[in-house]
Order: sequence, then structure tokens, then C-alpha cells
Amino acid sequence: MKSFVLFILLNLTFINISANSAEIINSGESDYKSVRLTPEIYSNSNPDLSDIRVFDSKNETVPFFINSYENYVEESFDGITATQVYSFTKGNDYYYDYELFAPKNTDVITTSIKIETSDKNFAKNIDILGSFDNIRWKPIKTDTIYSVNNSSKLEIFFDTELRYNFFRFKINNNLEQISFDKIISKKNKKVIGTIYFIENLSPEYTIEQKGKKTVITLKNIRNLKLKEIMITANGNFKRDVSIPELGLYGMELYNFKFEDDEYGGSALELGGAACSENNLEIEIDNKDDKPIEIKGLDLKYYADEIVFKAENKDKYSVNFGADEKLQMPVYDIVSYKEKILESEIDKLIFDEFKIDNPYNAKSSNNISTFLINILIFVIMISLGFIIFSKLKKLK
Repeated sequence: MKSFVLFILLNLTFINISANSAEIINSGESDYKSVRLTPEIYSNSNPDLSDIRVFDSKNETVPFFINSYENYVEESFDGITATQVYSFTKGNDYYYDYELFAPKNTDVITTSIKIETSDKNFAKNIDILGSFDNIRWKPIKTDTIYSVNNSSKLEIFFDTELRYNFFRFKINNNLEQISFDKIISKKNKKVIGTIYFIENLSPEYTIEQKGKKTVITLKNIRNLKLKEIMITANGNFKRDVSIPELGLYGMELYNFKFEDDEYGGSALELGGAACSENNLEIEIDNKDDKPIEIKGLDLKYYADEIVFKAENKDKYSVNFGADEKLQMPVYDIVSYKEKILESEIDKLIFDEFKIDNPYNAKSSNNISTFLINILIFVIMISLGFIIFSKLKKLK
């Protein structure tokens, strides 16, 4: 009896509600990969996506961050080639001074400097200074340049836009007498806007007449950050629309066609509002008119992607929906987010979804977990009573 109770206790102790998972198709040669989240993941995850985890083939967690936008940038130009105006040495340190001549009526703006040299197999620490008059110099940055075998780093990036007319390069301990063939001042790509990821979806829906209202029920859109809903309908009409679940009222849906003129307002702007349940009801007030004939419905939602560092030949999967109490993980990779997003990233897709713990079942799961905890408590008390009775007989 005791062995049986102990067996049940140990097994119940390790009961864990399984997570949903999605396999990722890994491809490409870049170090970093991204995969766009789908409605299946949104619908069965926590609203803040705090339960999402990435795993490799060894079932070890993989650091990631969630990204929802890309920067719109202006293209960089080739830059301005600087003219060497002076050079000198102090001990083993070599100094090279360069002047930038800007086009007429323009300022010189430098965000990086590209160095061209015919020297090979070196690595040098250099100090960069700036000046407006070639007399007073201000330290800007200390960096390392190198050209070793097939690897090189010959461009120096600055944190802010620089407007100096003169640059001085100090090559420290230059025993190899490294020199520059050309210095190019570049104005690199500059962020001028942000584009958020938007996906299209043709959701499953039903239409029902309730009194003077037409009620459209969208299916399986939980947690989607809705941008807009487009309703296609025939005829001339003007209707008031509300979505009580999202607290949206007083919207208009209209369509007018007179001779060659046609006016339509079929898009309901939702501004990224998200539904907390699987289904969402849209109420169209027909007043005393006949219900409009709805031909189709599509929506757009703001999407997110997972970005992570990956081995090109490894297998990866995303787990989600395991625990509503999980908190968003904190990884070091977030500190390098902007730099990573500027690099080449392979765009991946999901292959196979395994939904073992759908959102609809979570309420029953919570009840089951509660009952299991009560059962464990009862068994522990019973086991303690048995042990106590045996010890008492031994005395």
C-alpha cells in the first residue's frame, strides 16, 4: 500500500502541462535568423508573449529578442576623399593630418571614415582627432584597424555626426611604418522612419442577424494587434459600427455609387487594439434598413518576429502557451538589438505546429491542476499518517 501511494505521489509531483511548439525551417548562411509569429502562436500564447521560448536540437534554450519593426533609411553616398596636408613622427608614433573639402554651400558631415592602404598583415591601435582650423585638436575616438589574411577592419564608425574639416590619425608604435593610400569621409545610412510589420489575414467568420443588428463573429484572432478590418459589401449604404470587446464605438461603414462616382469606407481602423478572447464580435447597426449583403472580410494586424543567433545546420523550435505566469526572459542579446538589425538576417518560416495546450483548454487545465494539488495534499497526509502509525508500533 505504501509503495503504491508513494508511486502515485512521485508521478503526480512531476505532472506538468505541456507547451505548444512550432518547428522552424532553418536555412541561409547568416549568423542571425528571424521568424515571423503567426496567428496560431498569438492565439495560444500569453498576451505579452512572455511564455515564448526558443530551443535548439539539444533542447537547450536559445537567447532571442522580439522585434516588431524595421528602420526606413536613406541610402549612403560614396563620401568625400580627404587630402593629406601634413605628417610627422614622435618616437615610434606616426601622425597623418587630412583635410576635407566640402562641395560648395554644403557642410562636411562624417559618420564614418574608410581607410584604404596597400599594407598587409598588421593590426594597429590608432587615435583619431578632429579640428576646424588644423591648430586646435580634439580627441574623438581610439580604435583598432587591421588587415590580416582575408580579414580586415578598415572603417571607423562614430556615435554622432562630426563636422570637422580636419582629421588627425595617430598610429601608435608604428614600427612597421604603416601608411594610408586614401581616407574617405562617409555619411552613412541614417534612420528617417520606422515601418512596423503588417500581415494580412482572411479569418474565419460567421454572420448572424440579431434584431436590427448584423453581428459578424471573427474566429481565432486572440492577441492579434489589429490594424484594420476591411468589409466588402454590395449596394449603397451607411452604417454605424461598434466593437464592444475593444471599446470601439461610433465607427462608420459606407458605400455610395452614383453614375461614374463611387465612394467607399470599408476599412475599420482599430489602431492595434487586441482581443483577449478567441472570437471577436462586430456589430453593424442597420436601424430600419435591410441588412447589408457582406461579400467578404479581411484584416491586417501588426506582427512580431523572433530574432536569434543560430548554427546553420542545427534545428530550432519555438515553445509557447506552457504557463500563464511565466515572465519575459532577459537575455544579453537585447543589448545588441540595433546592431543585429543592421546586419544580414535570414528570414525563416515555421514548418509544423503542435498544439497540445490550446487556449480554450486552459481554464480546465487550471481546474485540473487545482484538483491534482488537493489530491497530492491528501496523499501526503495519508502517507504521513501511515509512517507515524508504523513508528508508534515500533516503540
